[in-house]
Formats: sequence, C-alpha cells, structure tokens
Amino acid sequence: MAEIDVRAESAGGDARRDQRRHDRDDAARQRDDAADAREDAARHRDDRARERDERAIDRAVAAGRRATAAAERSAAHEPSASAPRTSGEERSDAEEQQAAIDREMEVSRQSQAREERARAAADRDADDADRQAARQDRLASGQDREHARLDREAAARDRAAASADREQDEIDWQSRPEPQRD
Repeated sequence: MAEIDVRAESAGGDARRDQRRHDRDDAARQRDDAADAREDAARHRDDRARERDERAIDRAVAAGRRATAAAERSAAHEPSASAPRTSGEERSDAEEQQAAIDREMEVSRQSQAREERARAAADRDADDADRQAARQDRLASGQDREHARLDREAAARDRAAASADREQDEIDWQSRPEPQRD
C-alpha cells in the first residue's frame, strides 16, 4: 500500500514538474514577445522620426518656392521703371510680402506643433508599451523563481520518498528469515 502511495506521489510530482516546465516555457515566450514588442516600438519611432525629417525638408523646400513665387508676383506687379513708385506703394508691397511670410510662418508653426503633439503621443504610447513589457518580464521572472522553488521542493520530496523506500527495503530485508535474504 505504501509503495502505491509513493508511486502516486511520484507521478503527481512528475505532472507538477511538467506543468511548471510548461509554465516556464510560456513565461519565456511572453518575455520574447515583450522584447519583440519593444523592438517594434523602437522601429516605429525611428520610422516616424525619419518621416518627420522628410516632411520638414519638404516644407522648407515648399516655403522657399512660395517665397520665390511671392517675390516674382510682387516684381510682376511693380509699376514700370518709367513710372516711379511712391514710398507708400513700396511700403504697401513690403507689408503684403511680410504678411504673406508671416502667414506661411504661422501655418508652419501650427503644423510643427501638431507634429510635436503627435510625436509626443506616439512616444507616450511606446513608453507605455515598454513599461507593460517590463511588467511582463518581472511577472515572468517571478513565475520562474516560484517554479524553481516548487521544483526544489518536489526534488526534496522525491529524495525523501526514495530514502523512505530504501529504509523500508532494509527493514523488509532484515525482517526476512536468513535463508530468504538473497
């Protein structure tokens, strides 16, 4: 009867060890997934930064073209050289050019502010993903430590059961009559 109990306990210990091993493998997969998510977030941030830089270059080129076009339009509207311009006309043209430049600058500032807000939101999302991945890593590490502790306890129980088996075998052997001890 004791032998059946020991075998049942041993089988139960094996099942628990298998489950813990399975849980450790799951935890390792979760850590790998979290690391992949962090790498994806970093790649996404790099892609956004590259796109932002490209858009800034495009905006600068477009602003230069608009300024050139505005200067050309202004020159086209100037009276001919034979008709001298009044200082009021020159001042009015300069004010219009400055107003156009100011509008372009304001549009550019607003666009840049929107992009900064979007980048900050994306960075916050990426930071949240990093924190979540770190939390998962900590949980998985805690699970690994718990599984290792349970494995040590199961191994100690197995050693105790084996020792009890040896003691019982010794008792059984000594309780036999001399001729049956072989």
